[in-house]
Amino acid sequence: MIGKERLSNFELLRMVAMFLVLLVHADFFSLGEPTAEECVTNLVDVIPRLLFWSLSIACVDIFVLISGWFGIKPRVKGICSFLFQCFFWLIGIYIITLFIGISHLSVNGILGCIVATELNWFIKAYLVLYIMSPALNSLVEHSSKKTLCTVLVSFYIFQFIYGWIFPSATRYIWGGYNPLSFMGLYLFARYLKVYGSRFLHYNKITYILLIVGSIIFVSTLYILPSYLGFHTVTLGLIFLNYISPTTLLVAVSFLLLFSKVEIKSKFVNWCGASCFAVFLIHTNPNTLYRYKDFFIELHSNYTTITFWILSFLCMFVVFFLAIIIDQLRLKLWNVLWPILEKKLVSMQFVE
Repeated sequence: MIGKERLSNFELLRMVAMFLVLLVHADFFSLGEPTAEECVTNLVDVIPRLLFWSLSIACVDIFVLISGWFGIKPRVKGICSFLFQCFFWLIGIYIITLFIGISHLSVNGILGCIVATELNWFIKAYLVLYIMSPALNSLVEHSSKKTLCTVLVSFYIFQFIYGWIFPSATRYIWGGYNPLSFMGLYLFARYLKVYGSRFLHYNKITYILLIVGSIIFVSTLYILPSYLGFHTVTLGLIFLNYISPTTLLVAVSFLLLFSKVEIKSKFVNWCGASCFAVFLIHTNPNTLYRYKDFFIELHSNYTTITFWILSFLCMFVVFFLAIIIDQLRLKLWNVLWPILEKKLVSMQFVE
């Protein structure tokens, strides 16, 4: 989107994806998987947890699909901007938490600032996608519709069998927490953009029904076995990851739905330019588990309705706080990039 007018409908979708990240971390990541016993004894609490989890689990897929829809156009400025935003938040939050005493200076803390720990897997996976994007773009540009379709069908058959049905057979693609799954999503979105015009003929209500239907289907599948005497939630649980068919259906439905939304908003564009900061502020190694503990404590102290009202209020605060603070990062970047660009030109990294 650099150098081009931002499309408000997709900027709004990007914001939705980032808010869903907040939601999935406040829900599943914090509260865990509802047990079979909870499904029977505390259904009032379980139902919203499952509905929100079934919805929010599509967050990562949506974000990557947006990249594929437009196609990543690798530029030195683009990758530098992305890395600067990541390090601004990683290092900045670490310094602040050191200063106020909730973090301590350590090797692991420093490694977290350069994304060298097990946390922030998304940043590393997305970087690989960025690196591989020229090859992926070339595949789309120089392949026929039939060839690209064959590649996608073959990939998703393999991923669904070995990454979803039999995840222990290929742990490197389990759950979708990897660059390979990102590349599949990227190619799928490029295919939809270039060859998928027939999928755009449906009206908005169709995509909404697909999203709602998928969410209800997964939630029902999760709860139903408990009422049939089974003491496991495995059947529903397997649908709640990034590579399940229902998650992909929800994510693609969101993409196609928002492609038909007509909106022009400077405010949405302003928020969209900084919404990745929403991810960075709460998944930071120094804040993630405090975020988790906060929602665990909230859940234990309030009724279901009150918990969700307070949770959404808190998530909205985090969302807009991150966007507002990120304006400082943007101002710094606008000052630093011309200086960095001159150095890179002198080193012949950019023309």
